[in-house]
Amino acid sequence: MDNNKVVKLLARPSKSLHGMSADEFLHAAEEVAAGLVEITHSDINDLMIECSLLGVNKGSGLAALAQARGHSVEHVAAVGDMPNDVPMVKWAGLGCAVANAHQWLLDVAQQVL
Repeated sequence: MDNNKVVKLLARPSKSLHGMSADEFLHAAEEVAAGLVEITHSDINDLMIECSLLGVNKGSGLAALAQARGHSVEHVAAVGDMPNDVPMVKWAGLGCAVANAHQWLLDVAQQVL
């Protein structure tokens, strides 16, 4: 494994964007970098986004772990609370959100049930 590869980049907004919510900042970043990197956030109260290689997210990580352990998607459950959990909850055979989860994840969890 090449230890010199960047696997995740964390970004905060410039001072001119400090009035944004975490979701607004995420949407602004998606307008600039959609199709270049995976973009998400994991804390509604922190103006920070997480960027990783396209296709690298909690869903792809859980899928790789399940496959390595010989588990099919039907035998995997995932529970989340923030937007960074959306790909994982979508992928799992049973995807759930905690009661106080971010609305995006609650919406996804309702769709997969």
